[in-house]
Amino acid sequence: MVALSSVVAPRPTSAQGALPPIRIGNGLPQPRKVKDVRPVYPPDAQADAVQGVVIIEATIGPTGLVLDTHVLRSIPMLDAAALDAVRQWEFTPTVVDGVARSVIMTVTVNFALSAPGAPAAAPPTPAPSSPAMVLLTIAPKPDGSRYVFEIPIDRAERLPRWDQRIALEPPLSMGDARKAADAWLKARSTNVTTLELATGSLFRAFPRAPNAGACGASGCWYYRLGFVPMAGDRRLAGGSDFTSVVLLDGSVVEPRLETVVTTGRGRGGLPH
Repeated sequence: MVALSSVVAPRPTSAQGALPPIRIGNGLPQPRKVKDVRPVYPPDAQADAVQGVVIIEATIGPTGLVLDTHVLRSIPMLDAAALDAVRQWEFTPTVVDGVARSVIMTVTVNFALSAPGAPAAAPPTPAPSSPAMVLLTIAPKPDGSRYVFEIPIDRAERLPRWDQRIALEPPLSMGDARKAADAWLKARSTNVTTLELATGSLFRAFPRAPNAGACGASGCWYYRLGFVPMAGDRRLAGGSDFTSVVLLDGSVVEPRLETVVTTGRGRGGLPH
């Protein structure tokens, strides 16, 4: 049986230092973070409203310092900032059978535009317009109207659950989510030949009362994907009209359009 200890370990000898790192899990708890450094939100990512969760595998040395990192789930515009932050974190040493050991663990860095320049746990969302619905996200349009992506409570309750602490990968991959979104948008845009992925992130929503338990303790996870439509070699106007939300069961959320009152202008909707 492996004996664990929370006592701070002495500096490892050269022989101890040669021991290979062990992966957290199977009864080996995660070390406690004693120094946290928040990531700096890249200005270009903020300008493009890029948000999401970067998943990183980190090797923590015998003294609790981060020795190595690499990205498992990438958001290209956010990866560098996430890595820079994680490399500055410090943890309590992990002691196994009286020896300080290096460990490998998975960490997440969340970016959301809930406040200027400040990453947060989830993207900002307004309160649902109906108590019978769970709001996921919104996609504003230049004219002030917006697409509202929400699902009924019973649909939220049937969604696959994903706990990052138990399973590294979600039930639906980014690639499969993109395929579902691509087919859904093309069915509504007959003049589009190709959809180029512009943004793609994995988010989760935590419904407010009275629907707080609809998504489970881990929240309602979903992919939000933005595309640039192409007709042959010609780029078409896209924006929020080509935003898609895909749930972990592979289904696409049909948004509703909230319009604004104007004069002398038509109303936009999903592309047809």
